[in-house]
Amino acid sequence: MKSVKSKQVFTAVFLSLLALPLLAGGNQEVEAQPQQDSDGFKSVTIRDMEVRWQVDGDYMHFEVTAPTTGWVSVGFNPTSAMRDADIVIGYVEGGVLTISDEFGTGRTSHRPDEELGGTDHITNASGEVQDGVTTIRFTKPIDSGDEYDVPLTPGETHRIIVAHGRDGANDLRSGHAFRGGVDVEF
Repeated sequence: MKSVKSKQVFTAVFLSLLALPLLAGGNQEVEAQPQQDSDGFKSVTIRDMEVRWQVDGDYMHFEVTAPTTGWVSVGFNPTSAMRDADIVIGYVEGGVLTISDEFGTGRTSHRPDEELGGTDHITNASGEVQDGVTTIRFTKPIDSGDEYDVPLTPGETHRIIVAHGRDGANDLRSGHAFRGGVDVEF
């Protein structure tokens, strides 16, 4: 009888451990090679989120798409979870984009660069929500010189982290419905 109970306990614990990533908000870690699009953009898909980028002189143009009507975000080169990441987060409400250049102040926290003494370097920002999918577009310098921005050197491998909020999460601070990350060469 003791052996059967031990097996049942082991099975329950093992299945619980397998379910943790799902309960933790859909975390997904992948390794992928970026695809070259016909319009000169490179792209990578992490589950159902897509990040596209194009180098243009001293700048990079980005497009981030996620299956949500809430916020979407992309971050670069964290040291641990979100810590030290250069993060851009935004949402579209009533056709108006709200977007912020932020820095990962902890494993699960971020603040606007400007609140930390840095500068918001996002330009050419636009966004839309169409058929339940949010897309944000923006441009940022490859190396702004700001201590709260990460240099995004072409030809080098960088860690990209992505996340999105639940439908209707039109703010910059609510929890994520999905998060993931990938290492890619820019």
